[in-house]
Amino acid sequence: MTRHVLRLVLARVAAAVPVAFGLLLCSFLLIRFVPGGPFDRVRALTPEVRHNLEHRYRLDRPLGAQFAAYVSALAHGDLGESLSQPGREVRDVLADGAALTLTVGGLALALAVAFGVPLGLVAAARDPGQGPGVAAVVTALLQALPTFVVAPCLVLVFGLGLRWLPVGGYSGRPLELVLPAVTLSLVPLAELARFTEVRARAVQAKPFVRAARLRGLGDWVVLCHYVLPPTLLPVIAYAGPLAAGVLAGSLVTERVFGLPGTGAYLVDGALARDYPLVLGASLAYLGLVLVLTLAADLAALALDPAARRGVDPREAG
Repeated sequence: MTRHVLRLVLARVAAAVPVAFGLLLCSFLLIRFVPGGPFDRVRALTPEVRHNLEHRYRLDRPLGAQFAAYVSALAHGDLGESLSQPGREVRDVLADGAALTLTVGGLALALAVAFGVPLGLVAAARDPGQGPGVAAVVTALLQALPTFVVAPCLVLVFGLGLRWLPVGGYSGRPLELVLPAVTLSLVPLAELARFTEVRARAVQAKPFVRAARLRGLGDWVVLCHYVLPPTLLPVIAYAGPLAAGVLAGSLVTERVFGLPGTGAYLVDGALARDYPLVLGASLAYLGLVLVLTLAADLAALALDPAARRGVDPREAG
């Protein structure tokens, strides 16, 4: 078992290096070629002041030299100084928002799993010949509605209409995280429900499930005791990509609800052309995605013998 774990970790690390370099290079070039600069939002600067600022942050060098200097500093753990927040290191800015981003993302992922898996089982229990049921309709609706549409609707209903929940900002109260977490959970919930339904239908076609039905066991007994356990294995493996989707959705959600998380800092940094902040936040998101994906793969490896034989658990069963 230890050998398989070590092999998996080394393979993921080896694959992550070129991915990280490619992301870093693309982010570096994209943010540099977008019109505007980091000092354009400041009041009109004299050429001398602008030159001094660019020289201070080494922006007067050729792009190749700037990229090489950034990679060299990154190799020593230095993410640079924020251009939009002078005097603050990028690592400190990201650290301020990381806890909030992980908290909201964790809550959203928990909601997606808690409601998505049962919803998928309910949809799988329905005979396809009877047409789409309520679970299938709800899943399709959640997948079709983008986050920037759902979030204002939830704010209007639960925040401004019923006045049950706060609608924006964060002062430390748990209730302020309810709407962002629910908003962030809806799309992954629908994806997980659909994935669970597909896997559950595939398991229901197996001989041991048909044998259980022939013994006269009820539909829900068969689903919970015979269909659910083998269905959960690929669902666990799918949790890694699902968590990546949750992190990507946090960019919009944090901005809409005014949460001071890493996603909001990334958006603000892009708007302000804060090159070090954008690059640092992009790498931080990539690191989180890789860690979560590796954690899901390790969980599947521990639970599924097929994964130790090199079979993708999302295709197993």
